[in-house]
Amino acid sequence: MDNVKIAEELVKIAKELTADNFHTKDDILRGITFEDLIIAVQSNEKIIDEDIVWKVYKAILRDNEEDARSEIEDNMERILKECKI
Repeated sequence: MDNVKIAEELVKIAKELTADNFHTKDDILRGITFEDLIIAVQSNEKIIDEDIVWKVYKAILRDNEEDARSEIEDNMERILKECKI
């Protein structure tokens, strides 16, 4: 089997696993704690002030929203099916 075929099979398996793990009570957006924000600021910024804290917070939200959009896209068929029940 060549690399392209292997990659296609892995993508297929990953999609199947994702679909099998869909639960209607799962979170769409990941929770963000104060500790998450503080660690992100401490780990990524040399100068720390209010503007930096807000910048990092907004970046966390943006990343979180991108992850949520991806999850919704990956599970759209199941979401629509659940909405019609």
